[in-house]
Amino acid sequence: MEFRLLSLPFVAIKQVLTLMSLQEQFLFSITSETSKYLVKSANKGTRLSVVLIDGMLHLSNQSDKIYIESQEHGDPFEVSKYGGRDIISWKKPLHSIMEYFVQVFKSDFSIFLPSEFTPQKNLEFLKSLRVPIHSADVTTNRLQETLDALKGASEVKLYIRMDLADSSDLKYPFHFDSIYVCLSMVSPAIRRSLLFSLLDCREVSLLDTKCSTQDLVEFLGKWINGSRIEKLRISFNVKEFNDTVFEQLGQVVNVHKATVEGKQISPPCFFIRQKGTETRAIVYTKNFHVIMTTDFKLII
Repeated sequence: MEFRLLSLPFVAIKQVLTLMSLQEQFLFSITSETSKYLVKSANKGTRLSVVLIDGMLHLSNQSDKIYIESQEHGDPFEVSKYGGRDIISWKKPLHSIMEYFVQVFKSDFSIFLPSEFTPQKNLEFLKSLRVPIHSADVTTNRLQETLDALKGASEVKLYIRMDLADSSDLKYPFHFDSIYVCLSMVSPAIRRSLLFSLLDCREVSLLDTKCSTQDLVEFLGKWINGSRIEKLRISFNVKEFNDTVFEQLGQVVNVHKATVEGKQISPPCFFIRQKGTETRAIVYTKNFHVIMTTDFKLII
């Protein structure tokens, strides 16, 4: 097939490649450097979504999906059936396979590292990655090192184990587009340190450990003085959410009616504004959480 295809003009080759399935494109791309170049050229302007789960790569575009795993022994590559789907085994290290898809298919990588793996194994894998990560879902007990390893990611979801090995002082602010952290049984100092290290993220969810009133006041004060955050969701004792919080901020503006994502929210709700900008937000409670968002609509 390769010889006949390569004998065609480039425009015709590109047309044939666009009609191939993702699996056919991949298998063709690994036959030679020329084939690799042709597949890469044919996929300009497109991106491949890759999810790593339990050591297997799940690769997909808008219409197709393939599954690839690394193997140490056997044929250079083989295709086998498992659970009604083709599994491609490629005799290459996992990192090399990931690099290949970044190079040829301009892939966005998402990583899922479950609790079945040891936190140390998860961390070692993250530190050894040589490709950029778009999103990550990780269980860990080493908060600082894991956040450092994921600095380039846009979306992060962390599940913090009870045997957390960190001290209370997290270094450096982080700049994720979105971060969700589920942590329980941690010290107030670690919870506070984590919260304030996320001031420059766009969306923050910090759940399963209640933020203190003083930390909430201080955090909102820092937002008023300038912060990138567009949405914040934290666990909180909602009985303590009242005018007193906002009196300390010097901005007590009650909101009687507003909608968020098309749904009307219930009071108590307060309006705050960043200094020196037109950025506004409302702060309210829902299901034992305090939520701050800049995406809202006031109902007059």
